[in-house]
This record gives sequence, C-alpha cells and structure tokens, in this order.
Amino acid sequence: MPTEELCRKESYLKSTTARVTHSSESGITTDRTVFYPRGGGQPGDCGYMRLADNSKVVIEDTLYDQDSGLLVHLPKSGSPLP
Repeated sequence: MPTEELCRKESYLKSTTARVTHSSESGITTDRTVFYPRGGGQPGDCGYMRLADNSKVVIEDTLYDQDSGLLVHLPKSGSPLP
C-alpha cells in the first residue's frame, strides 16, 4: 500500500502520527508522512521523527520509490531506529 502523502494534501502540516511499516539503516517507511520527497531537482524534506519512547530519529532526506509507491525516510547514521 502506498504511503499517504499528507504533504500534498496540506502543505503547511508540520506533524502527524504514523505507523512504521519498515525500518532499517537504509530507510524507514511509514503508512503516512508530512515529509515531501526529493524530485524535480528539489531536495527531499529533512527533519526528525519522534518515537513512542520520546527519542528522535534524524531524517536527512526523503525519497520516492516508484516501484512500491512508498516514501522512504533516510535516517542519519547513528540515529536510533524504530
């Protein structure tokens, strides 16, 4: 199931709750996101995800995977993973 791109519906939305669907050092996917993906020469959004235990995962970039329809959040090396 593709990521629900809240960023396209409401561009000023800054936070939401989401369910992590996959997590590894190569990327984190969620069921929904406010992060806008890289594309058209523009960088993807960066920021952070706050986890249930209140720790932060720093996101360095956001990409769109055309094969799966998922947005992939790229965590900073050394960030805790969900």
